Formats: sequence, C-alpha cells, structure tokens
Amino acid sequence: MTPKVESKFRMELKRALAEKNLSIEELAMKCETGYENIRKIVNKSAFPSKHILPKICNVLGLNLTQMDKLLIEDRARAKGWTSVIKEAAGIDSRIEPFMVYLPHLSQSDLDEMLAMFRMKAERNQGNGHNKKMRRGA
Repeated sequence: MTPKVESKFRMELKRALAEKNLSIEELAMKCETGYENIRKIVNKSAFPSKHILPKICNVLGLNLTQMDKLLIEDRARAKGWTSVIKEAAGIDSRIEPFMVYLPHLSQSDLDEMLAMFRMKAERNQGNGHNKKMRRGA
C-alpha cells in the first residue's frame, strides 16, 4: 500500500491559517467567497480556482507564485502524473512521502537523515537484499 502524501499546498495553507489565527469561515469572508468553497479547498476535496487563489494568498500573506507552483504540483500528483515522471527519471516512488517535509529541514537535518539512510542501506545490502544502492553526494 502506498502511503498517503500530504498536499504541499494545503500544508502551507493550514500553516498560514494557524499563523494568522483565522478560521475557515473568516478566510471565506475576507476572500468574499462561500464557506463551503474555502472548506473544500482546505480539507482536500477541491483545488482553488485562478480567481480565488490570489485572494487567499493576499489575505494570508502568501507568495502567489510559490502557492501556484505548489498547487500545480499537487494537481499533477492527484492525476498521477508525478509518478509517471519520476518513474521515467528513475526516481524511486517511495521517496514521495518524504518530499513534502524537505523544505522544512535544515541542512544539518538532511545530512543526518542521509547518513541514517546510508547506514540502513548498507546493512540491508549486507543482509542479502538485492536492491541497488545509489550513493548521494
């Protein structure tokens, strides 16, 4: 079973809502749209339109270009395009659940995780697992 991957767009949206201490209802009012529209956007059952996204970003103080990029990525993931692209590029699809957290980690955190992955991969190779191991930089 493939682990569920959290939407990067929605993670950032929820972070900004919490930071501004706004409810979904308050965001809807400030964006001059319906509560259900915003609720569906926040709770994963809809993507915002090109008309509402700038309003959400303005109210929450988010970068429109960055949020649009995250939204495109999430839409691609929802349609299954990212797995096809990653497979064509030779990227192991099991890495996807980790990708959403990478921007929130320090370089020190990343170095520590890489060392841990290397240690486990080397141990697994020594135990007869036949998976190829790619070395990072």
